[in-house]
Amino acid sequence: MAGLVVIAVFAVAALAAPLLAPYDPSEQFFDGLTLEGSPLPPNERFWFGTDTNGRDQFSRLLYGAQTSLLIGIVANGLAVALGTALGLIAGYMRG
Repeated sequence: MAGLVVIAVFAVAALAAPLLAPYDPSEQFFDGLTLEGSPLPPNERFWFGTDTNGRDQFSRLLYGAQTSLLIGIVANGLAVALGTALGLIAGYMRG
């Protein structure tokens, strides 16, 4: 049950990414890097810190979860469809 709750929370967060993400995932912030050019650690403005281009990691994580969720659903859908089709053909041909 705990695993189902975790998966449900991630799925809802991925689907609600446009509402939950504080920034556009591709927006670069000039103040998102240190003076040396290294990414910022997590802070009040960037909850998960920034990447090497000064983009918000939290926003990128939420939008990336949408892609991962879509790939997982399509892959499982194809596996079920192919398995069902092969099973029907095998049953029709009697083995």
